[in-house]
Amino acid sequence: MHCKTCQAEISQGEAYEFNGQALCEDCYLDVVAKPKTCDPWAVYQARQTTDQSPQLTETQHMISAVCRTLNLGPFLYTRQKVHLLCGQPAVA
Repeated sequence: MHCKTCQAEISQGEAYEFNGQALCEDCYLDVVAKPKTCDPWAVYQARQTTDQSPQLTETQHMISAVCRTLNLGPFLYTRQKVHLLCGQPAVA
């Protein structure tokens, strides 16, 4: 059996049926799980919080301080490394 969209060979038990066509898993997901270009609720939430000043937790302040001190972007270190750099025990 072959996928009607990409022509990949699929076994009988692995085929997904959509509108009378046998599809492979990748093509089936492309058809039924199309990404949404806009999520109105997310846009609303983002607009509601843009006027508020962000409140950082103590850990977020430490991470920010380490990144500023080392002149690094915020996502270059793992959580364990940040804790060690701040003089705290590594987390599991």
